[in-house]
Amino acid sequence: MKWMKNLYIGSLSEKRVRELKKRIRRKKKAVGCYVLFPSTGPRNQLDLMDVKYLHLDYYRRREDLVIIGLASGEEDGIQMILRLAEDCYRDTGTADLRAYAMRRIAEEGTEGSA
Repeated sequence: MKWMKNLYIGSLSEKRVRELKKRIRRKKKAVGCYVLFPSTGPRNQLDLMDVKYLHLDYYRRREDLVIIGLASGEEDGIQMILRLAEDCYRDTGTADLRAYAMRRIAEEGTEGSA
């Protein structure tokens, strides 16, 4: 797992983002934290998921997984997706959020591992 360099951030302070990223990297609990990433399945565009599920074998083994957003809860995560959708439509004129996220990952790059 990696992080997109310019993450979409919910209503979290920069200090809290640093703390959460550190906890996620160390596989420690991050209660109420949600992550956003391009979907690993063919039917969905994005996945918004409680960080506790990142520790499942399916996600731990995925070297291609790139976290593109970090939120303080599900509602905060939904608001983050709305911002991403607005950016996508403004920049591309489409609602292809997965393609937009993948393009941003390619352009901006990633950092470290989760």
